[in-house]
Amino acid sequence: MMVDASSVAGGALLPVAGSCVAVAAGHTVLGLALKRALRSRPDLKGWPLWTYWHSIVHTALVLPCLLAYCLLNTKLVAGQTSFVAWLEQPWTYGPGLLSAEQWCLLGPGLRAEQWVQCANVGFVISVTLLSLRKVLASPSLLLHHLVTIAGCVAWLHGAHGAGYGALFTIWSELGSTMHNLMVMWNCGATRWARVVTDVVSRGGATVLLLMDAPLARARGLPLYLQVWTFAGGAMWLYLNFCWTKHVFVSLVRGKQQPQQQQQPQQQQQQQQQPTMPPTPAAAAAERAEPRAKKAAKQA
Repeated sequence: MMVDASSVAGGALLPVAGSCVAVAAGHTVLGLALKRALRSRPDLKGWPLWTYWHSIVHTALVLPCLLAYCLLNTKLVAGQTSFVAWLEQPWTYGPGLLSAEQWCLLGPGLRAEQWVQCANVGFVISVTLLSLRKVLASPSLLLHHLVTIAGCVAWLHGAHGAGYGALFTIWSELGSTMHNLMVMWNCGATRWARVVTDVVSRGGATVLLLMDAPLARARGLPLYLQVWTFAGGAMWLYLNFCWTKHVFVSLVRGKQQPQQQQQPQQQQQQQQQPTMPPTPAAAAAERAEPRAKKAAKQA
């Protein structure tokens, strides 16, 4: 079924822009408050502690609450609406789809699923502005932020499944939550948990992206956005893969390092061991050896 492919967020371009700005402003206020409250705490890996808590509030509290709001108000919890229907629901209405009464409004012209994308865009804008120098000093982090913003905006096109887009964004951000927890409580357990959650969240989000692609294409998604689905998704997946690989390699090397250091340590211990003085017999033999050699030469 074709939908209005020319629309972004169901024609709610102005509400989307206003919502992104409002969320960015709110997150900026929250970030400044956390910065003031935790200003005396030491930095972790070159970043202030408040930046980690700021991210956790967004990825582990705000986005899951929006998802719960979506599921409750579309009757999914009560079983009155199928999960697949919610995933495939486009931003615009149509015959055989969820009715307007089944949608949940959180703002003028916006649905809760659209607010997921707006909230993520606003958050990324806020954290970029609050830590602008650090973000600009890290090309990979800057690229990640740009890809995230572009991806969330692209999900708002009318041909995409609203549920696919919302679940993709929320699910993929779970890995960011574990990253922040790992930095604050750095140990082997949290590092392994980070690797596992990265594989599950990034892998699951990739599956959602691939499931939505043919549906959006059939609904008339423009070619440039079809290309962006795979190009942007590939960039996003590669960046996260590099970070996950870094943690995984550090875990493997951490296990191998004690074994590799055993031999140098043993050699060092041997060198540090005190030498025993020679016995009288050994000393006499050492003195006699040059004499024996000299006598042999004269003979």
